[in-house]
Amino acid sequence: EDLAFEWIYTAPPAMFFKADSFTIDGDARTWVSASNDATVQIACVIQNLWANYDRAFDALTLDIPQAGTQTVSFNILEDTVRASFTLDTSTLSAGTTYSVSIGVYQNGVSRFNV
Repeated sequence: EDLAFEWIYTAPPAMFFKADSFTIDGDARTWVSASNDATVQIACVIQNLWANYDRAFDALTLDIPQAGTQTVSFNILEDTVRASFTLDTSTLSAGTTYSVSIGVYQNGVSRFNV
């Protein structure tokens, strides 16, 4: 007896920042004061970053060109990751717009950027 079936591949949903989750020092904003020569805390939520979508990871980095950043923590709840980082604002130039991305790593190897 022949078994026949159809199989359709469905790609996992795209990863993205939840815009309303981005905070700097606890405030919902995407800017840092030009006069602030200190370290600030940045937190965000990344959606659809999940091992079930073949997106296993063990490290995250906040990538801002020419900026000093450090990962503080991340928590995984199914397809949602809450991450926090520190940013040294002394390396930033007033009036400059910076691109921000999250590097996703597994065993020291870059897997994705969000």
